[in-house]
Amino acid sequence: MAVAVYCESIIAVLGITKTGDCGSYLGLPYLIGRSKKDFECFNLALLAKECWHIIFTPSSLVALCLQAKYFSSGNFFDASLGHKPSYLWRSLLEGRNILSLDLHSHVGNGLSTKI
Repeated sequence: MAVAVYCESIIAVLGITKTGDCGSYLGLPYLIGRSKKDFECFNLALLAKECWHIIFTPSSLVALCLQAKYFSSGNFFDASLGHKPSYLWRSLLEGRNILSLDLHSHVGNGLSTKI
């Protein structure tokens, strides 16, 4: 029951429409509509989720490989597109843009805040 509520909340946030049948379309669950906008929203949500994973688990193999190739001297948010980037890196930067729309920094006690 909790999974269904969780799926419904994701659908509401992403603005995805239900198709009405219980089948699948191109291997995607029936919860995702068949319009191009629905596919784009679903794809961007998955890319933003992967960016979240890269940020909060920097010791993962994917994060370490991307860091070595694309942002070895900085962090993920300061990384640029670079020269001849892969399709994966271009896609992740789109996910990073979506993710950064709603991220906010907390100052806390101010000791580690750079001005």
